[in-house]
Amino acid sequence: MVKPEWIVPGAVGALAGVLLTAATGFVWAGWELRSGVRRAAEAEVVRALVPLCVDQAMADPARAVKLAALRQDAPPTQLEILIETGWLPGALRAGFDRAVAQGCIAALWTRGA
Repeated sequence: MVKPEWIVPGAVGALAGVLLTAATGFVWAGWELRSGVRRAAEAEVVRALVPLCVDQAMADPARAVKLAALRQDAPPTQLEILIETGWLPGALRAGFDRAVAQGCIAALWTRGA
């Protein structure tokens, strides 16, 4: 079987075009892999939920007592304390609760609550 002489240069050119397009897309055009997009989306969810936690904490009449309990405990148990306070918004998906709790505690400390 005789193959046309343009097959090899055409295949090499097509492969080079694919590689150049992928490299340009990821480096210059801002393409991201699914894992990077997922991390960015989860960070935005946490960023949206932290103010809700802080608002619920500020509206709680027993805030001073609950914050004192938070300050006394070590960070690993602060999540459980925040869950008991009811300040964490809704039923959080596993993985978000710790990040939201850490963000909420940091925001409460910076606010001087």
